[in-house]
Parts: sequence; C-alpha cells; structure tokens
Amino acid sequence: MPPWVSAGLNPKTREVLDTYALHQGIELVTIPTEDGVTKLSALQDLLSTYDGVAGVMVQQPNVFGIVEDLTGLAEACHEQKALFMMDCVAADLAMLKTPGEWGADIAVGDGQSLGIPMQFGGPYVGYMCCTEKLIRKMPGRIVGMTKDNRDQRAFVLTLQAREQHIRRQKATSNICSNQSLMALFVTIYMSLMGKQGLKEAAQLSYAGAHYLCDELLKTGRFSLVYDRPFFNEFYVKYDGDAETLYLRFIEAGFLGGVRFEEGFLFAVTEKRTKEEIDNLVKIAAI
Repeated sequence: MPPWVSAGLNPKTREVLDTYALHQGIELVTIPTEDGVTKLSALQDLLSTYDGVAGVMVQQPNVFGIVEDLTGLAEACHEQKALFMMDCVAADLAMLKTPGEWGADIAVGDGQSLGIPMQFGGPYVGYMCCTEKLIRKMPGRIVGMTKDNRDQRAFVLTLQAREQHIRRQKATSNICSNQSLMALFVTIYMSLMGKQGLKEAAQLSYAGAHYLCDELLKTGRFSLVYDRPFFNEFYVKYDGDAETLYLRFIEAGFLGGVRFEEGFLFAVTEKRTKEEIDNLVKIAAI
C-alpha cells in the first residue's frame, strides 16, 4: 500500500520524502497536477490501479502558490481507509481554511513565518499535529494539565515515548536546545500578536502579493502561468532573459523571486512595504 504525493508539493519537500522512502523500500506514487492544481480525477484512476493506499499528501497553498479546492479529497481517502495529510505554512492558516476543516488526519508545515528571523537559513521550526485518534503514534510528548497538592495548575508529561534515554536506537526523533529556542520564539510571537494580529499580518501578505502581481502584469513583460487563486505567492513567466533580470534584482538589494521553470515564483510578506514593491517593479520594467 504505497503513499501518494501530489506533484504540487515543493520539490525540496519531495526530495526529503524520496530519501526516507528509498531506504525503507517504499514506493511514492505521484498524483499529477493539471493547470497548476492536484488532478483529483487522477486520484480516482490511481484508486482503480493500486490495491490500497497508505495515505495521500498535498500542499496548501501548493508549490505554485495556488490555493487549491480540496473538497471531497478527505472523504475519498477515508473511503479507502487511507490517511489524508496536508503541508501548510503556519502563518497562512490565519486566513485560509485549516487542515482540520478540510478533514486532514495529519498536518505538518513550516513555522518560520511565526516571528522567526530569516537568519541566513536557520535554525527554524516546523510543526506536526494530528487527530486525537492518532496522537499516541506521534513522535513526541503529550503534556497533560492537572493540579498539585496546593490546588495550583501544573503540567505533567503523560507520554514520553521518544526520548533517547528510553528508546535509544528505536527513538523516532530527538530534541535539542535549538528546537526549544525556536519554539519559544513562536510562543512569544503568537502571544504578542494574538488572533487578530496574526490575521492582519496574513492580510498584509495577501494584499502585497496581489498588488505586486497586478503591477508586474501591467509592465507587459510578465504573465501568470496559472490564472488561479493565490495567497501570498504567485508564479509568473517573464518575457525576456530571466537570469539577467534576477541578477539586476540582486544588485539592487532584492531577492527578486525564486527562479522556477518558466519564470519566477514571487512571494510577499507583511514585512514588505509599498515603496519596496514599487522599486522592484521599476527594475522589472526596464
């Protein structure tokens, strides 16, 4: 029963999955994309080809920045007794429909956008969560809340199955000070921002990305590869020498998008100002 992975996953994520799967003797089956989104009809074709499936994994938004409509996907997985897994950037979920709302069994993703500086590539933090039914299979601790002998609130470890001093070579993961420090970053950031602050930051990212997209299209040098709903990333084709333009961005102090297949994958966060966006567009219009 092989796991199935959408072709809409970030290629780097897929490379990690392939590495783990290779040494476990697991075959990863790719669900193709069509017009930039996971081809759900192909899922039905695969169901008729393979005798069972372990799980299905998709990314939201996907590698092209597109927000996919995943209606019915969880039900299709559960009918085959398969797990439905989603990979989502944590900060995006302040505005987007959550994995739980889509019916996902397992959710994972990047948490760098929750207050952690870029820091030249790390260290960062990720998250992993699941339904209550699967919680005892998680490679981590379960912390319970109780009261001490003074009737004050206290927290205790009710499951500590993965520590090296208990399981040694059978441990599924470990933890170190870097991970704890990054988790503290996220805790402080979220407590200061609050629910409304997180939503406002996400809205700024959304608005900035759509403004940049509109301005780039006005130059006549760019076109959307996939004209579909996106959040704060979008994929455009450039009518010109993309490598030369990329170097111009760098010389001007911009990480002007990620070079990706036919063009650029641009992203805008809440930290980018209108002035910065306008300056980038001026460089792109030359």
